[in-house]
Amino acid sequence: VVEDLPECPGVYLFYGTNEKGDQDLPLYIGKSTNIRSRVLSHFSADHASTKELRISQQMKRLEWRETAGELGALLLEARLVKELQPIHNQRLRRENDLCSWQLIDSPKGGKTVTLKYAADIDFGRERDLYGMFTSQRKAVESLRNLADAHKLCLVQLGLDKPARGKASPCFGYQLKKCKGVCCGKEDHLQHDLRLMTALARLKIETWPYAGPVGIKETYGVRDEMHVIDHWCYLGTAEDESEMEAILEHAPEARFDLDTYKILKK
Repeated sequence: VVEDLPECPGVYLFYGTNEKGDQDLPLYIGKSTNIRSRVLSHFSADHASTKELRISQQMKRLEWRETAGELGALLLEARLVKELQPIHNQRLRRENDLCSWQLIDSPKGGKTVTLKYAADIDFGRERDLYGMFTSQRKAVESLRNLADAHKLCLVQLGLDKPARGKASPCFGYQLKKCKGVCCGKEDHLQHDLRLMTALARLKIETWPYAGPVGIKETYGVRDEMHVIDHWCYLGTAEDESEMEAILEHAPEARFDLDTYKILKK
């Protein structure tokens, strides 16, 4: 099989033996601009890495899928890892608790944020989203760090409960970590400006097109068109009929953080 490995971009799949004895247990999925050299490198270095040694010992079958370039390989790898869940791939596994902060108007006046989950909204179509986090804990930790750095009020952000009594200062104000928007010592507009400045570097870019687009990639005589809509990878077409089929029959794609990062680059 190794003799047949192509020296072109693509994705390779290692399989082991499942409980029934079939060679259909996904072990590892990787990508490269040169499938042959990358696959061979796994075995030339297997003695130096515990992970590579385990893969070498467990592997029973090898597959590969050629692409027209690195972008196609990256998109295909991200999708296949989530579909097949190979046991030695951790980095691109699906994150079920993906969440983001959304900037909204506070009923108390000014701006605040609320945590939105990918299971409830389409991150590719929503606006005013900031940061992508794989858990609520990480999202709250990040927002608290921003609040400390920019002297934002934790009560205004919904991270702390207000003190008893109308317009009572929060605990952060007593520690000089809040400028007093909670008790009328600071105007809401000033707090809003600091909040938006703090969030700016985390902003999720809004899809800049009216609908789906095609990204063309060429390798030698091979042409491919990657169909993307609202940061979601719908599929790859080699001709116009395949592209039309993807647009007409593609299942509703969910926002994927890895795909977003690949396309943003």
